[in-house]
Amino acid sequence: MAKLIKLISVLVGIAIPIGITYWWAVFSTTVDINMCYSQVISFISEVAVSTAKSKSESDVAAFKSMLKALPLHGYETNCNEVLEAADKFKEAHVQTESPKI
Repeated sequence: MAKLIKLISVLVGIAIPIGITYWWAVFSTTVDINMCYSQVISFISEVAVSTAKSKSESDVAAFKSMLKALPLHGYETNCNEVLEAADKFKEAHVQTESPKI
């Protein structure tokens, strides 16, 4: 009986740290992914508003091509790739506001 209790204690002692580590990894990965997608959505909405305000055909065309070029693959989408594509668009199309008088 003592061997059984010792075995159960060892198994529980191993299972608890593994379980905590696993759930911590799942939680931290989920937070990172959500932050990444929040940045992407924020960027796209800012560019959409800016493009709508400018009413420039070239801005609209660039925005449409950026949306079509985003590396979206359904549930297999890598957010970092999407963020990288958004950053490339941002670098290529620096939108400056005209000074207010």
